[in-house]
Amino acid sequence: MPNKTVYLKESDVEIWDRAQKELGGESISSIITDCLKKRLTASKTVDNVKAMKDVLAELHVEHNLALELHPFWSPVILDANSLDVGYKLHEKGAAPDRIMSLIVDPFNFAPDGNFTAAARKQIKAEIMAFLDWKRTDVHAVVRIGCVDILSRLLNLVGKKGLLHTQAGEVGFTFIAVHPAPNLPMNGDDEELQRAITQSEFTVQFDDGTLIDGSNRKVISGFYISLIKGRY
Repeated sequence: MPNKTVYLKESDVEIWDRAQKELGGESISSIITDCLKKRLTASKTVDNVKAMKDVLAELHVEHNLALELHPFWSPVILDANSLDVGYKLHEKGAAPDRIMSLIVDPFNFAPDGNFTAAARKQIKAEIMAFLDWKRTDVHAVVRIGCVDILSRLLNLVGKKGLLHTQAGEVGFTFIAVHPAPNLPMNGDDEELQRAITQSEFTVQFDDGTLIDGSNRKVISGFYISLIKGRY
């Protein structure tokens, strides 16, 4: 489990001690995490629905398209197994009713709740490509995964993974990231995977595992066979 160090002002020590005594044995880490989640939610000024409606309004002005979130589905479709945000879009009154399922990686949202500039650009391009009169498909699924490559790499710190070795797969935790030179600033999931393969990482092996007499080593992303969880 990753460790985080919290530094307290001298005047806050009493509050910390009271929390440990009076909150029924609940762990301080879970309390801090709950507070951070609430602060992050409160800091958003735009929700997921409005973020998409703003993009559709811009396309209406730019191309005179009557686009809307499809009324037969929930405005935002959340996957219980991921943090992705989904939308069902269509052109109002069009026949046949062609539907676009747009899946947006959460890293494509800015801190204020809007789409990032790169994500907004990609969303518009994908919608216009789907509405091309030459296409006949009535349904398309498109994933928007244009993200800050360096930020995603740094987000690996604390994550767990498996390293392929001659003796088999070895579990480890990411300790530090050493990005490869000349990586693209932004990219999709495939470009992120290429960035991982090209970069190096300081990792700590699971308890009891030593490689070359050490439980910590700098490894190439090329030999990582699995990264656990979302990143």
